[in-house]
Amino acid sequence: MLLMTSGGETVNPWKRILHATDLSGASRPTFRRAVQLGRRHGAELIVMHVLCTISAYEVSVIGSPAVCEAYEAAVRRAGARTVAALVASARRRGVRARGLVVEGVPRREIPRWAASLRVDVIVMGASRRRGLRRLLFGSTPDAVIRRASCPVLTVGVGQRVCRRTGDRSAGAVA
Repeated sequence: MLLMTSGGETVNPWKRILHATDLSGASRPTFRRAVQLGRRHGAELIVMHVLCTISAYEVSVIGSPAVCEAYEAAVRRAGARTVAALVASARRRGVRARGLVVEGVPRREIPRWAASLRVDVIVMGASRRRGLRRLLFGSTPDAVIRRASCPVLTVGVGQRVCRRTGDRSAGAVA
């Protein structure tokens, strides 16, 4: 998306793109789209992952704070490695990129960080929740759209149809 000024000059409105990812396989098409936009607009791409920490209730159920701490440390390391790999992949495609891993609740942290980093657009996957689950729990993209101070581009996750059986299964549409 380029804008034209009254003088006929083109202006690029997207200089900084935030790609919020849950690092799942379903987020791959969203990452590809964010990289595409970064290349097209010459924008900086920030690849962000929000780690959800273990709650006090979960610690009480598990019974061992040491086990919970070890688990969280392993999850942090794995998340940081995956984000670093995505950043390297974007850079190989000619996009200026950096990674960001934060802790908290994604529906709160994504809009907060987007505002503090002054991003021009957030790119994230669309919710796969449907029906009662969506009604009861909502979806992270819905919450981000409501809270964000910038546009949010959601990349849909579709269904694949098995050629032999005709069964539908959730999966990213390539």
